[in-house]
Amino acid sequence: EHYLSRRSGENIFLNIDRSKYDVRNLIWMQDGSFELGKLNSLNGTACRYRDLKEAFFSLKTDVLFNALHGDAEGHGKLNGLLELLRIVFLVMRP
Repeated sequence: EHYLSRRSGENIFLNIDRSKYDVRNLIWMQDGSFELGKLNSLNGTACRYRDLKEAFFSLKTDVLFNALHGDAEGHGKLNGLLELLRIVFLVMRP
């Protein structure tokens, strides 16, 4: 699921019009932390956040395009957090 989520995120990231949007790729790592960085790189990144709330407040997030696959997205916890933080979220559907 992690690999599929990263590939989906990469496709979205590569196709968003950067002249209209300030796009950042936030990666949910398998250890539960979040990294801001290159989607197709396995190397460490400059920014690592211990949780999603810290990442969203640091990045001043307005909108999230959710490309997660699997349990993390499926249980609705992420969507609940986004609603509480008043962050608009877009979800990819198969």
